[in-house]
Formats: sequence, C-alpha cells, structure tokens
Amino acid sequence: MNLNPDRIDLLDAETYLRVLIAVAKADRSNGAQEEEYIGTRARRLGIELQPLWRSTEKEFTADLPRVSRQTALVLIKDCINLASLDRNYTLFEKSKIYELAERLGIPRSDVERVREWVEANHQLLLKWEQIVQED
Repeated sequence: MNLNPDRIDLLDAETYLRVLIAVAKADRSNGAQEEEYIGTRARRLGIELQPLWRSTEKEFTADLPRVSRQTALVLIKDCINLASLDRNYTLFEKSKIYELAERLGIPRSDVERVREWVEANHQLLLKWEQIVQED
C-alpha cells in the first residue's frame, strides 16, 4: 500500500452526510428512497439527519480535508450509489459528483470506473434476487 504522509484519513461524519445530502438534492425528483439511504448512514454514525437535511442545500461545498485515495473513492462510491438509487443518474448528480471528485483529487476516469462497478454490482444484486425468488 502506498501511504502518503501528507494525506489524512479523517472525514468527519457531518461533512460526509452533508455531501450525500447535496448530491441527493442535486436532482429535484429524488425523494424518500434517497433520504432513507442517507438516514441509514446517519443512524449508523449516531447523527440526527433532519437538522442536517434542512440546513444543507444542493450547492453545499465543504472545505474537505485531505484524505487518502481510498477514503475519497469510498465517498465517491457512496455518492454514485445514492445518485443511482432511482436508476436515473442525472446530469445534475453527475456534475455534483465530478465536482466533488475534482476537489478530492480523483480523476473523472476513476469516477467512471467506480460508476461502472456500482452498475455491475447492482446488476449482480438483481440477479441474486431473481434466483432467490425462483420456485
């Protein structure tokens, strides 16, 4: 593993959730499914979602800490998962994620690779569900 001492692996939970909220709000047709996705993460982190939801706009941009490539890619993956929940990865969501990736030092080509992986994973999960539901 390549460790860079100038990078830290600390992304505070509130910033993480606000980034997800901004991505969710980037597409005005997003709704309960996206809020539940973020709500699950907020509960796991011990944070109440509603105050953050109300106070975070789609234009939210944080002063992100310098994080490892792995941490940045996990955040990008979570944002793509969120944006893909409704099977409609919109231009607004995509541009928000590209902006985030740029600020984290992740090239667009890597964002696209993660998006392809998320889609392939989703397809595998659908196949699994079909097999499980067969009589």
